[in-house]
Amino acid sequence: MLIGLFTLKHFFPEIASDGFVLPGGKLAAWMLGAAPATWDGASVSFYVQGLLVQVTSACSGYGFFCILSAWVGYQLGSKGLRFVLLLLPACWPLAVCINALRVTASVHTRQLAAEFLPDTYFNVVHQATGMLVFLTFLILVSIIIQIVARHVSASAPAKTLPTA
Repeated sequence: MLIGLFTLKHFFPEIASDGFVLPGGKLAAWMLGAAPATWDGASVSFYVQGLLVQVTSACSGYGFFCILSAWVGYQLGSKGLRFVLLLLPACWPLAVCINALRVTASVHTRQLAAEFLPDTYFNVVHQATGMLVFLTFLILVSIIIQIVARHVSASAPAKTLPTA
């Protein structure tokens, strides 16, 4: 499943741009209070306190969406295909929102790090912030899935064996 989702982006690149860059970039701009955010067909650009922020396909959150979808599918696979197919579409808006939070956290972290780190370290700060945000939310989603799965299992009627 994970390989299939990653491959899909190469056959349909507009999935990453229109489906992830545009909504994630606009949401991040809104969260940061930056207006207006401009869309040029490939990236969303906006300024935050004089800092140019560009959300491109490289930071679209599509990779996180693939990992999140595969993880949700793996964790819920024992509940049945119907249950998985009902919840997988929820991964897209969740991934877009989490990516917007990642962009927001990266901008704030860059502003804090600018006081004591040279410009050459900003790429590392950006990558580390992104990994921390994505990993944190992946763990949080896993915990929520476990709680919901236990609740669904507990509320399901018990199966009884037929009597002769």
